[in-house]
Amino acid sequence: MVTRRLIPALLAAAAFGCASEESNPDADSSAEADASADQDAAADADEDVAVDADEDLVPDADEDATPDADADEDTTADAHEDVAPEADADADAAADADAEADADADVPPDTSDPCLPNPCTVPPTGLCDLDGITLHGSDPTGACSPDGAGGFTCDYSPADLDCSDDGRICVSGGVCSFPLQALRDAADGALSPPRQVRDLFVTYVKPTAASDNGFYAQESPTGPGLFFWTAAAAPAVAAGNTVSVTIAQLGQYHGLKEARAFAVDENDGLTPSVGPWAQDLSAGAPINESTESELVRILDAQLDGGAGDTWTASYGTGGATTVAYAGFAALVPPPCFGMVLDLLAPAGEYDGTYELTPFRDGDFSGLDASACPADDDSNWHFEDWGASVDPPDDFLKTPTTLFTATRSTTVVQDGAAACALTWTTTANRDLVQTWYSPVAVGVVYTHHVWLYDNDPAGRARTGLQFYDAAGAAIGTPDYATPYTSDAPAWAEFTFTETAAPAGAASIRALLRLYDVGAGFTTATVYADDWAITSPLAFLTSNGVLDSWTATAPAAPRRFYDTLTPTMDVWAALNDAGVLYVATDEVHVGWSDHILYVWVGAPAASATVAAPWAKSGTVAGVGADPGSALFALVQEEATGYVEVVRWSGSAWLALTSPTATAGFDGVNDGTGVVEATVNLVAALALAAPNLVPGTLAFAVAPYGTSDGGALDSANQFPRPTTRIDGNVDPGEVLALRRSSILVGNVQ
Repeated sequence: MVTRRLIPALLAAAAFGCASEESNPDADSSAEADASADQDAAADADEDVAVDADEDLVPDADEDATPDADADEDTTADAHEDVAPEADADADAAADADAEADADADVPPDTSDPCLPNPCTVPPTGLCDLDGITLHGSDPTGACSPDGAGGFTCDYSPADLDCSDDGRICVSGGVCSFPLQALRDAADGALSPPRQVRDLFVTYVKPTAASDNGFYAQESPTGPGLFFWTAAAAPAVAAGNTVSVTIAQLGQYHGLKEARAFAVDENDGLTPSVGPWAQDLSAGAPINESTESELVRILDAQLDGGAGDTWTASYGTGGATTVAYAGFAALVPPPCFGMVLDLLAPAGEYDGTYELTPFRDGDFSGLDASACPADDDSNWHFEDWGASVDPPDDFLKTPTTLFTATRSTTVVQDGAAACALTWTTTANRDLVQTWYSPVAVGVVYTHHVWLYDNDPAGRARTGLQFYDAAGAAIGTPDYATPYTSDAPAWAEFTFTETAAPAGAASIRALLRLYDVGAGFTTATVYADDWAITSPLAFLTSNGVLDSWTATAPAAPRRFYDTLTPTMDVWAALNDAGVLYVATDEVHVGWSDHILYVWVGAPAASATVAAPWAKSGTVAGVGADPGSALFALVQEEATGYVEVVRWSGSAWLALTSPTATAGFDGVNDGTGVVEATVNLVAALALAAPNLVPGTLAFAVAPYGTSDGGALDSANQFPRPTTRIDGNVDPGEVLALRRSSILVGNVQ
């Protein structure tokens, strides 16, 4: 039984006692009556003073009290004379008090029942038992009893509730709620009936985008957490809100568990700091399934690898994570190897890789680039000309006279810009990278650069120079044998140095420029896409997207539809001319997957039949020398995978070592299907740099039977002009080979 003691707001004013007998509500209020009242008050005062004086003197009566009594009498008389005016004022006040007492006497005492109406309708808040399941509550209506002192008590009968009867728990505030972990563990799909989760704290709201909006919320500062996907709608919550949510559907996006359909039932509207809810992993604790979708704080993380939107960071004692952020390129200062920073962002997952997923620059703080190299390879594509005029960032000219290295936007191999090298002297000129790329003794290194030489007055070739730990040159540069030759086209030039010698700590590449012919005046050669690589092998047998830490980028480059992601393409090319490709693994009962690869530009209009007797056609082989068409095919029922090539009349299977393919052995759509093709061997080329510079890709799901139709809604790239069940020449992702080169020295 729960009892509440309540005190009424208004009690009888008993402190004044009974009304004075002298008070008369009918008394004359004239001046004469006032004067009479003043005299009466003065007389009363005199009597009181005299009596008090006599009482005070009684104990001294046996002693010589006469002089004191005379003195007291004189004093009393004087006092009477002095206080007469004050007595009049006191009498006036007394008269006013009498009038107030008379007014009070006119109000009847409050004799109403404090239990009418019955006020016992607010039961005490329920409490959770230590077992986390039992809710100790009360009936909504209690019994009211007067307490005899003008107040009342409320007695509530207990009404306990077992929250566990349907899998719920007891949460703060005395309510039953489904635990968030139970929702994380539940199977994907619709929940029948929907589940309500109460008292979730919103830790992070994604910036509003065209699609893929949402917010993260968690049950406690130690988790668990969940992502709430709102699609194209902006979330109607703010970071710091405490909400109750009813979830109707669960799903996953590349392994990230999320609520797909839900309603926010309650929101306190408060926005306290989310900082206390962050899991601090700075000491080195890992980001894994247990921290997925929770707010994570990492202090003093150091970037030690990566490029573009994906970097790797180490922290604490042995901690490491991937940091995926689409805004890295605009971050100030830009990310660089050795940068130290603080992170406060949600933990995410992408195809089994657990990572931090910032969505705004404000998720980074304390950016310290002081440990970064003064120069790096970030401008080796010659795209950054913001503050550079001549030479571009990360390069130097030697000598600097009679030699310019300026931006070109008309003659470009890839991207928006290249470097135009012009010299007006017969003496040699060198363009040298400023960054000393680290090397390991015994490893072979290759310099790659794309050159456009259509000027008969000049030519160029590449070179490499090793240095010791102090930066001193080891010997003299080694140069490539082939020089550029006049042609109105871009060509890749490579030079592979012998294994790094003992004592080597770094390497730098250079481009040497020469004059040609008599009467030389000026020459111009264009350069683009500079790189130094070391050998990198691929693994295609495990169905896990390849990754590596010794070189950059840290993984194959990913291409997908950012607005409505469906199918992915991953591509990488190593310095030996081996192409690695991957796409989404099949899911039994869904569709077959085919990833097409065109070496060289696809045919402008010619088409060939789709492989495996699928319906529709695909763009045919282009006319450029060395062009070819390959396909990585995976069948949904068994997961069987192979690489095939269009022979001119049919699709033929390729075998190892020319091509390899594999997946994780479980065709459930959670991994990738991957393959390698040795383009040098497949195309019978003399060297890797002779592979055509353009590659194109397309990935498409098909119906599982012979004649199965193309699922145009989920192919990538998406059709832009018509949907006809074919992979047309305009429905491909065209790339420059240099953009997917991997094995770059960091």
